[in-house]
Amino acid sequence: MTKPKVMIVDDEVSSRQGLSELLSTWGYETSQAVDGLEAFHSIQQIKPDVVLTDVIMPRLDGFGAIRRLKLAGSRIKVVFLTVWEDTDFVREAIALGVDAYVVKSRMATDLIPAINEALAERRFISPTLRL
Repeated sequence: MTKPKVMIVDDEVSSRQGLSELLSTWGYETSQAVDGLEAFHSIQQIKPDVVLTDVIMPRLDGFGAIRRLKLAGSRIKVVFLTVWEDTDFVREAIALGVDAYVVKSRMATDLIPAINEALAERRFISPTLRL
């Protein structure tokens, strides 16, 4: 069985590197992008199974990148990983077709289940969020 490929999109180097190390220990193959624009352009070559992206980033944020991917016909699985617990953000993400929404304060317990649920074509939202 091949390892699932996860592209980590975050403008903070330490966040990308930490997530890459964590996911590697769980058996995922990782790649990285500094923002949504780089991710959008890299996805065709890297072909990840899941995009794990922050919401707020310079140049092109998570929402903008996912909109572009969806408009281009991509069916890639998307997990938002963010500090933003705003229910409007969560609703907008769901309307956009995001598969999982994880708040960073719950990353230790929610991240791996969120990725696995997205890969299984089920939605995951951190349980502390109320919609």
